[in-house]
Amino acid sequence: MRDYSQYTEILLVQALRQDEEGAFTEIYERFFQPLYVTAYRILQHAEGAEDAVQETFFSLWKYRDNLQIENLGGYLHQSVRYAVIKAYQRQQVDARFMDRLAKASDILLREDPLLYKELQEKLLRTIESLPPDHRRIFELSREQEMTYQQIAGEMEISVKTVEKKMSWSLKQLRVAFGRAIKLFLLLVLLSGYQGVIMK
Repeated sequence: MRDYSQYTEILLVQALRQDEEGAFTEIYERFFQPLYVTAYRILQHAEGAEDAVQETFFSLWKYRDNLQIENLGGYLHQSVRYAVIKAYQRQQVDARFMDRLAKASDILLREDPLLYKELQEKLLRTIESLPPDHRRIFELSREQEMTYQQIAGEMEISVKTVEKKMSWSLKQLRVAFGRAIKLFLLLVLLSGYQGVIMK
């Protein structure tokens, strides 16, 4: 059995491209802790940091056939930072959608109370139709204004799971509103509130 602990980074990459699982294990053991520290410094959340590191290693293995890496350590640290940023951006996109919806709702309440009431009822029905765990995450995020990291800690699940379930729930909202949302935005435009258009 090969002793991968003696391999240089270049040799490890070459072995990884040859589908040698031992090389992947060595890379994992050699770099997990420093990558975790990098992710934790950014997120300040243990489980979120671990998720980012796991995603980095998953991508490394998935795309091993096409690796062109001269500095393995630098590549992995850049990858984990990218994973952290991507997770953060997903969270911000979800937050912006709900913020714009809230702003448009305020306008609609003033301009057309009946349509506002109709959309509010539709929103409540859609939320109530979500699976219990999805609904709980949605409520913690929107009603209690908890971050995904805080929700993950509260529910004892990973941040990535929170992200996926929240994104799925928001997709259901977008689908459920359908034509109503278009009327919603038309009213906003006619009222001169272009700043709340949902992209």
